[in-house]
Amino acid sequence: MIRSILIVDDESSDRYIASRMVRKAGLTADIHEFANGEEALQFILTRDEFRRACPSPSTTLLFVDINMPRMGGFEFIERLEAAVEGGVVNSACVALMVFSSSLSPLDRKRAQSFRIVNGYIVKPLSVESVQQVIEGLTAQA
Repeated sequence: MIRSILIVDDESSDRYIASRMVRKAGLTADIHEFANGEEALQFILTRDEFRRACPSPSTTLLFVDINMPRMGGFEFIERLEAAVEGGVVNSACVALMVFSSSLSPLDRKRAQSFRIVNGYIVKPLSVESVQQVIEGLTAQA
């Protein structure tokens, strides 16, 4: 069961669209928006729900853009994966989807090289893509 959603994107319009699509897909989870990876990582590292045992797998769903200022998506993913490997974040609590306007096969391949990445979605986020993510996570549980 998804309890919260983090949308990490420097474009406010993309965050707005993603939030609307999540709601239209029927998710009632809390939505938190961040303009860069640094803000999102700080949020995750300071919250208890990311460290303890989760009531169910993938209680937090993250949509992370690749190209952002300060801390881009790939750096964010690298640092989050390091936190998981270091035992700071419980990987069962997080499902991470890269969502980007990039159609580059290299970006997709790099995203898929991370163990904590569950998928890659090309922007804009749609109701159908959110529903597919939910169905995929439900099938994995």
